[in-house]
Amino acid sequence: MNTGAVGPRHTIVLIDLDSADVATFQNAALEERGTRVVVARTWLQGLALVRSEHPELVVAGAALAAEGPGPLGHAVRDAAAEHAPALAVVVTDERALDPAWSWSDAEALHHPVAGARARALIHSAIDRRATHTELAEARTEVSRLTEALDQGQDMLVELLLRIVELRLPGAAERAASRLALARGLCERLAIPPALRRDLELATRLQELGYLAVAGPDPWRAVQSARAILDSIPGFERAAELLAGQCENWDGTGMPGHLQQGQIPLRSRILRVVRDYIAALED
Repeated sequence: MNTGAVGPRHTIVLIDLDSADVATFQNAALEERGTRVVVARTWLQGLALVRSEHPELVVAGAALAAEGPGPLGHAVRDAAAEHAPALAVVVTDERALDPAWSWSDAEALHHPVAGARARALIHSAIDRRATHTELAEARTEVSRLTEALDQGQDMLVELLLRIVELRLPGAAERAASRLALARGLCERLAIPPALRRDLELATRLQELGYLAVAGPDPWRAVQSARAILDSIPGFERAAELLAGQCENWDGTGMPGHLQQGQIPLRSRILRVVRDYIAALED
């Protein structure tokens, strides 16, 4: 059965190279199975190829290097950035390379380009793309797992809030009010999104400790909540933030007698939220 020819897997874009250097890269590409070379005579043609072919390697010729990249050269660099190809510039004299050249991470190749140098560059570019692809796939998988973990944590928080609600009617409503206030403060204080997750967990579970504490004893309730959350994987940092809200600005608080700037900002936010909601209820 004829399955058809397998197309090229790798692409090299050459922009305005002379015939000798083009031949060198074409011969070098033959030794890298599944690699093809496409040639552009201008920056504009090169830009179109970079956008359509997503090459592993982009090489600019000596004439272009001497005159500097210009707006189209910058456009080629920007278009290539998404797929992280290797970049190279052929030069006849390193002093001819324009100081304004934007490809700061490009390799300089001396004209005429040696075959061994071209082969090594192509091989390195292919390896670089493979690594870039693997990292992109790993980031996607991490994002998926993080999302799944967040969903699992949210389900557990909802369950815990229902249990607290049985002991303290109105706890779920208060948790929602605290969460809205904490999110507003995070926006005002420009807290990075990556640091908000633990704060939001701690905010919603501030009353968790009263499951094991009778009467209004905030410190014992925090200790109890911290012990519960410390026992749940993924909630340890939220437990630390909960404990930190019992510190006082003058160092008289607990558990570490921290003062002023030693108190974590997110714990201070928790304290403000807790006291504000309590004041509204009074």
